[in-house]
Amino acid sequence: MIIILVGAPGSGKGTVAERIQNKYEFPIVSSGEILRNEMKQETAIGKQVLSYVSSGKLVPDRIITALIKQKISKHQHKCSVVLDGYPRNLNQSLALEDMTQTKQRVFYLDVPKDILKERLINRGRTDDTEKVIEQRFEVFLNETRPILDYYKRRDTLVRISGTSSDEIFRKIDALLSK
Repeated sequence: MIIILVGAPGSGKGTVAERIQNKYEFPIVSSGEILRNEMKQETAIGKQVLSYVSSGKLVPDRIITALIKQKISKHQHKCSVVLDGYPRNLNQSLALEDMTQTKQRVFYLDVPKDILKERLINRGRTDDTEKVIEQRFEVFLNETRPILDYYKRRDTLVRISGTSSDEIFRKIDALLSK
């Protein structure tokens, strides 16, 4: 099974993914972590990624999909995998279906925007400026929201509303424990 966590920037995808990993021992494939590692190592891909990230844009599908495919292939046949931050648009959703033949459970972490902004500003990353945060919300609305409709039509989407990662994890845990 592939567990997909979808949410706006600051919705707690990383924290919830870690909690799922700790309880169920499912590996996390985090697009953000993969991209940050590429940038930190200053790889050719990492330098390309930096130009997109610093302007608040999504990394092109061809780059992130290739990196995700590489990570998923290491775990997919052994156990369930938690995807944090991927897919973020319809093309990525379709690419994910092509690369895996596994059941998907999609959880949309629905957190109020004022809480999201506060979390992002307080986490202190250099790329979390007001301008970049607003750009990320706009990109989320334009690029990511359509996949919610896609997964809803496929009857694999569960909307999880909450204001804290604890609350959201408890709701997801209850569903995974069934």
